[in-house]
Amino acid sequence: MNREMVDKGWFNSKEISWILPRLAITDEFGAEEAVKQGCLVINTAEELIYLSSAQIHITIDPNVHHLIKNLDHIANLVDFLLTHTELKIVVSCSWGTERSVLAVAWYLHTKENYFLDEALRKVKEIR
Repeated sequence: MNREMVDKGWFNSKEISWILPRLAITDEFGAEEAVKQGCLVINTAEELIYLSSAQIHITIDPNVHHLIKNLDHIANLVDFLLTHTELKIVVSCSWGTERSVLAVAWYLHTKENYFLDEALRKVKEIR
């Protein structure tokens, strides 16, 4: 997935893509719709902290030393919410193609015992 595909309309980044029955990925605009639908939204995009309608903000920046720490934090939070609540969880970023995908793939890898390449493949098939 690349920005050209999004720009040419080959991919609807606003779509809420359900990777698991209660875990999805979307972009900043899909996040607004997810909140309206009663979902809990986790924003991973630092540039959207003050603009996003997400209830939780945990930024993912692949260029910093605490990337794994933040990915683990999101995975632990998602695991707790899926285990202890009935909430549907949507992870978002600006385009819904990079940071949110990485966060959900990391959850699948660390909590659902997927190999990382399997987790990414699953997300790619759906998203």
